[in-house]
Amino acid sequence: MYYAVTDEMGRDRNERKEKTYYKIAENDKAITLKACDRLANLTATLRNGFWENHNLRKYLMYSGEHKKFCEKLKLSNKSKLKVHCDLFKELDQFFYLK
Repeated sequence: MYYAVTDEMGRDRNERKEKTYYKIAENDKAITLKACDRLANLTATLRNGFWENHNLRKYLMYSGEHKKFCEKLKLSNKSKLKVHCDLFKELDQFFYLK
């Protein structure tokens, strides 16, 4: 499990994520773990507030990655596992206020 969610080597964040997402997508438990990790990171970022530029930068980074993150990990309202559907909805709330 640890290997599946550990970033591969790359020149920058985008390249590291590109190389890593395919490993995660092959394993339902890894998808769950990575989605929970992203949810925890977003929650902590927002809880700590945007008065710290670091938190605003992180939120904007996650916001920019959200669509690709969900596509690569096959997270959607139609995911095959209910837990993945639920995690998608939770993550989506951070970026699309309804």
